[in-house]
Amino acid sequence: MADVLELLVYVVGGSIAGVFTGLCPGVHVNTVAMLAVAFSITGKQELSLAVISMAVTHSIVDFVPSVLLGAPNSSEFLSVLPGHELLLKGKAMEAVNLSALGALFGGLGAILLGFAVSELAIQSAEVLQFSIPFILLAVLILMVFGEESRVQRKRAFLVALLSSLLGIIALSSATLASSNSSAFSSSSKMLFPLVTGFFGVSNLLHSIGKNSKIPKQKPFSGKTSRKLVFEGCGTGIIASALVSIIPSIGPSQAAFLLKHFVGSIKRESYLVLLGAVGTANTVFSYFVFFSTGKIRTGVAAAISELGAEQNILYIISAVFVSLGIGYFFSLYFSKKILCIVQKVNYSALSSGIAVFLSILVVLFSGTTGFLVFVTATAIGYYSIARGIKRINTMAFLMVPTILIYLNAF
Repeated sequence: MADVLELLVYVVGGSIAGVFTGLCPGVHVNTVAMLAVAFSITGKQELSLAVISMAVTHSIVDFVPSVLLGAPNSSEFLSVLPGHELLLKGKAMEAVNLSALGALFGGLGAILLGFAVSELAIQSAEVLQFSIPFILLAVLILMVFGEESRVQRKRAFLVALLSSLLGIIALSSATLASSNSSAFSSSSKMLFPLVTGFFGVSNLLHSIGKNSKIPKQKPFSGKTSRKLVFEGCGTGIIASALVSIIPSIGPSQAAFLLKHFVGSIKRESYLVLLGAVGTANTVFSYFVFFSTGKIRTGVAAAISELGAEQNILYIISAVFVSLGIGYFFSLYFSKKILCIVQKVNYSALSSGIAVFLSILVVLFSGTTGFLVFVTATAIGYYSIARGIKRINTMAFLMVPTILIYLNAF
């Protein structure tokens, strides 16, 4: 058993890596986890803890570029809209603080409920195996019919149809390529351009077209309503507990479903909820994986490939440390980045980030990935231009999952 101090060094190192992956637009935590696997020694417990810590920290910090730059990193891409609304009102620091608080308490709540969720996953395994495709189909229908008018619903259906076709084609090519590499790495190569196109560059191009400018930001007192935080975290944790055992329904869909069934949610509460859902889902995925062996995230897949035995107390300790580091640095760096953003031309900055993401796609996913990225960007841009909720583009992942469970993919 490795020395506790050595384990702590790996946990802190992983957390620091998570800070930088979270801050860097387009660098997905799954990409870094895959690289860690590629250059690692199988069965190394310390590296597994580092990957776990990196993912937890990343899930908190990546709200910073989502809110300030409009370039979502992980599964928190829905934070772009409410976060930007506060940014344009001079309340960017409030938006980051609300998201970070939600993530912090969401992660802590997930630790407390982790064993219960694991037991739920075990008890419901057989039922879910049969019902998952029908659950996903029901969620997809709700997403499309969640639009306000008949015309918008038709457009949403078109977006979902095009997204699902692109997802099937892209992920099919990844499956075929898995004969020369691991299925995890091949899938990641296609998921990266899909997510970056749908939710990253499409948003940046729209921002450039609108010639957006960042207003002078108001100082944030740091005071937040306890009731707002409690309600947002509570609903976010419960939603994450349920979706953590269902594949292809992540934090974004969980937040959408909550908003659909609960009704109107204040912008501030929604940001807390998104923060809680994202981090709680990450933590729950570890409990589910180590209890059932079921893989629900790319990071869980990386840990599985490392093949190291884990002590649950070490995992919980690693999550505690990474939650603290992620919360502190999200607030620290958001202040620094905000000062820079206000001093430069925002359209030029958005253009630079879009070019950077495009280069990353080519380097990581090749020519095929770039074509997928361009197509996904076009569909995402159409959604924004027509006022369609971009969550409908999540059909790119949901429909292939439905087909897999029906043995048709």
